[in-house]
Amino acid sequence: MADARAFWAVGGALALGMVACRGTPEGQPGTQAAQSQVPAATAAPGFTQQIEAVPRESIVAYGRRLSFDTSHAGSDAQHLVARRAGRLVTGPYARIAPEASSHRLARGDLARGRVVARIDSEGPYLERGIPTGVSYVWIDSSASGWRSVLVPEDVTQPMAEKPLRLVRHTRSQPVQEEPAQARWSWSVEGERMGECIWCPPWDWCQTQSSAAVRLIR
Repeated sequence: MADARAFWAVGGALALGMVACRGTPEGQPGTQAAQSQVPAATAAPGFTQQIEAVPRESIVAYGRRLSFDTSHAGSDAQHLVARRAGRLVTGPYARIAPEASSHRLARGDLARGRVVARIDSEGPYLERGIPTGVSYVWIDSSASGWRSVLVPEDVTQPMAEKPLRLVRHTRSQPVQEEPAQARWSWSVEGERMGECIWCPPWDWCQTQSSAAVRLIR
């Protein structure tokens, strides 16, 4: 099984790169939040400060209150891949799942800050600052622009910040509402992988995979 996972990891990473953020996820179907239980948009946290000034326990408690779509259609699970010394290296198996109502967020609400996805990784992936276990993906707009901050449930691990780029994809046949989705994407430079999350009204919020990780302790 491990060898098969490694094979599909490389193929899946390259496929994601070719189709931008709309790659077909690999992994077993999970549990999707019932539509009747999905709120109008991702709930606001109980704090207004920048998350660097918020106790980690408060951020984690906020993330745990949210609902995440782990279904095959909404989430993406595969081995993360990095290029080291010119060679592709297979990293940990990790699932990224979107917050079930994040696709209904308004621009202003997202700029003020929301947890929009959850990552569950079997091991660390240093290229993105992902530790073993559960981390929440926080997006906001700071003085330096849009950013994504990983917030590990393990409070002994640092948070990891990367800048975001907003990627516009248009459908030939528009749909009334695009559901919440999250994908792993391969960097244009072919160096590492990062998260790509459906963020209306721009379509996708994608971490700049080639940018350096800034650790926040």
